Amino acid sequence: MARGIKRSRKSERKIVITEGTMWTKTQISVLAFFAKNNNRPSTYIEIARAYVSASYSNYQKACEALVRGSWLEKTDDGSFKVVDARWSQVKENKFVIEREFPFMRKFLKKVRKLKN
Repeated sequence: MARGIKRSRKSERKIVITEGTMWTKTQISVLAFFAKNNNRPSTYIEIARAYVSASYSNYQKACEALVRGSWLEKTDDGSFKVVDARWSQVKENKFVIEREFPFMRKFLKKVRKLKN
């Protein structure tokens, strides 16, 4: 019996971005979190917990990168929220005015499943 490639359930759940994009999947998931939660200020730990098997340091780096890219702002208590000027684009899942965030819908579905 020839050995075939086994596909585990875990590998099927991974979201792999194959499209060339300036966004990492962690950054996209951070913005998806804010879109789902109506831009409620949250810490990177709260965001990572929403995605259960997440690495806190990856989410901290993603939030800091989005702050540098002027997508997020850091509040006095250390939490993050989307900059008001960018909120309409994030709420509509837009990357630029004409283009959607890649795979934003998949992350929104994942957050909805985990919250229920």
